[in-house]
Amino acid sequence: MNCDSCGKEFEKQESLNQHMLDKHGIGVTKHELKERKKSERAEAYASELQKKEKRKRIKKTGIIIAIVIAVIGIVYAAVSFVPKNTDVPGPLGSTHIHQDFKVIVEGRQLDFSLPRYQVKSQYVHVEGGDGDVIHVHATGVTIGFFLRSLGFKFNSTCLVLDSGTQYCNTNDKTLKFYVNENPNSEFEKYLLGINDKILISYGNEDQEEIERQLTFITNKAPITTTHRG
Repeated sequence: MNCDSCGKEFEKQESLNQHMLDKHGIGVTKHELKERKKSERAEAYASELQKKEKRKRIKKTGIIIAIVIAVIGIVYAAVSFVPKNTDVPGPLGSTHIHQDFKVIVEGRQLDFSLPRYQVKSQYVHVEGGDGDVIHVHATGVTIGFFLRSLGFKFNSTCLVLDSGTQYCNTNDKTLKFYVNENPNSEFEKYLLGINDKILISYGNEDQEEIERQLTFITNKAPITTTHRG
């Protein structure tokens, strides 16, 4: 069976009748045909609006995802480049201990009794116009943490003063760290202990000179027998 209008072939009469109705409007009134076309245009317009809205949502979602990824990247970069402090002290007041100390650079004793060094941290500090005794008020405090609180940097290769002046190991001058008259390889990671005697020395000193510098360390720290004050 063929369509008289377009010649398209169909196997069943029902298919031909439906084709005549859908494509050529045969079998319906002009008004019905007009309304049908109007409805088809409305459906096409609605479909196009849906497609536009979908594209807008996809674009908006893509922008949001890009912003989130950018923020995550910024946060990750910030966290990655923040120096990691591995000796964050314990709760304030969790201990109260003391240490006598000296820092000697090329034969010159640094004066920590100066006002700019007094009580720079609640966790650990020098106080009362004294520069010889460290007061520790939290567990887990290292010598490195103490010196950083004063604006210094300290490790096995360099001592950097709060002024920015650097004293680093060379062929003839080295940084030395002593605890209770013994060399200590922990340097900035050393946990301050009860009534320690600490010496940080930089220069070309021989053992005799180091032993002389050790005698400069005072015995002013209050005798402490407990980690809690």
